[in-house]
Amino acid sequence: MNMFDLNKFSLYNEIFNELTPAQLKVFVLYSNAHKIDQIALELDISANTVCEYLKRIKEKYQVNSMVELKLLFNNRIQSYLLHFVSVFIVNGRFYKDKKVCSLSPKIEGLHTFDSLS
Repeated sequence: MNMFDLNKFSLYNEIFNELTPAQLKVFVLYSNAHKIDQIALELDISANTVCEYLKRIKEKYQVNSMVELKLLFNNRIQSYLLHFVSVFIVNGRFYKDKKVCSLSPKIEGLHTFDSLS
């Protein structure tokens, strides 16, 4: 039974937009300590397909090992979260209310503040 709903992982789509949906599913599960046979069962694909997706992901990100691949995953997630937190820090003050500032569209991958009120 397939329990993986990619819609619940839109954050991953944004962070790893170079990957196909199938690659993304495998990458997220593998990077969250799922074994290859567990991923195959969860996604209703063969273990060989899981391995092939992981191989293609490694090639796409130009890493040489599975350890490097997991480090890349964690680094991108951490960078995204740090950026997300920094959006709410203005002039050394933390604004809990999102209405205090409005975000402009992304410019080169970064949010900027339109106004403070």
